[in-house]
Amino acid sequence: MDKEKLFYDILDIMETLRGENGCPWDRAQTLKTLRGNIIEEAYELVDAITENSIEHIKEEAGDLLLQSVFIAQLLKEEGNGDIYDILALLKEKLVSRHPHVFGDKKAETPEEAIASWNSVKNRNKTKINLEKYGKFPALTEAYKITRKAEKMGLDWEKPEDVFSKIDEEIEELKKAIMDNEKNEIEEELGDLFLTVVNLSRKLEIEPEVALKKGNKKFIKRVKQILKEKKSGNKKDIETLWEETKQKL
Repeated sequence: MDKEKLFYDILDIMETLRGENGCPWDRAQTLKTLRGNIIEEAYELVDAITENSIEHIKEEAGDLLLQSVFIAQLLKEEGNGDIYDILALLKEKLVSRHPHVFGDKKAETPEEAIASWNSVKNRNKTKINLEKYGKFPALTEAYKITRKAEKMGLDWEKPEDVFSKIDEEIEELKKAIMDNEKNEIEEELGDLFLTVVNLSRKLEIEPEVALKKGNKKFIKRVKQILKEKKSGNKKDIETLWEETKQKL
């Protein structure tokens, strides 16, 4: 395999797709229209990694890489740079953010390495900007802002300490429901979600990944119940659910 030629082939194919005789769909795309694709491809790659399907991972990693190649082509067409500008910035970041590898700093553990990365990243920052995470989905945003709050000392000592806060938020949600105040219910439900994300962070578990696993388990169980019903099982849904939980 000619690896260098393969790289240039991909760039040439992308340029052809965007060319006069290229693909109508590819030619119609802009930076803004690609946003949904980028998010979708990232989630599909995460799903492949969660499933540990190597071939699927390779395919989805290629699809995500395609989005970067597409962006590079659009920048080139608009006179705003090209793939080499992107690679140059990436190279500069990788080298500058790893002084413990390319410089005279030392880092013997992953924790020391990430501390070194953050030290360089935040060298010229004088304040923590929590608002910047608003571009992420709410679950990811919650995880990131609570991690930043942790660095400010706003945190529990251990995961078990979060449970009392969860109980407190549940009681406040119950009260809001009893009062039948829609806005208050929404607010208290949000507080509960945020506290559960805090627990996830304390347990060093990505909440998005955990919820995805929960969703998949739920789907499997629902499909199994539907299968039982179609086969003529007369048991009530609750009984079938409990039986399915023992299997899946």
